[in-house]
Amino acid sequence: MDKHLRRLLRKPDWYNLRSTDPISASFGLDRGTPIDRIYIEDFLKKNSDSIKGIVLEIADNYYSKKFGSSIEQFEILHATPDNDQATIIGDLTDILTLPENKIDCFICTQTLNFIYNFKDAIAGAKHLLKEGGVVLVTVAGISQISSYDMSR
Repeated sequence: MDKHLRRLLRKPDWYNLRSTDPISASFGLDRGTPIDRIYIEDFLKKNSDSIKGIVLEIADNYYSKKFGSSIEQFEILHATPDNDQATIIGDLTDILTLPENKIDCFICTQTLNFIYNFKDAIAGAKHLLKEGGVVLVTVAGISQISSYDMSR
């Protein structure tokens, strides 16, 4: 029997639709590369010529290292001092906690959609940038909330 015909005749497994639990609790990382990461990395690869100079990321510098060139300095922003890698402890919504005119490129992935006061966060990102600086932003359309954000 043809495999397409077998697929049509086989009953579907409706378990996934009966459960309110996500199929993966780790954003799909346990099932391969999550689809959003493919789009994020494609976007950053296409804009890799902007990832240079003093480059800032939130929480770690994974994308800076992967896609950057001619990087003078890596900066890592975190809202609280519990991240040992953080070089800037600050809140994007409070420019008084952020350095001014310091960053050439700010890679801000999957962050702004979790900030209620996103307008002040955008102003904070602008505050960080040197003249001619670039912010590379991605936001999720549909996403699980991270356990880190949920516990705060």
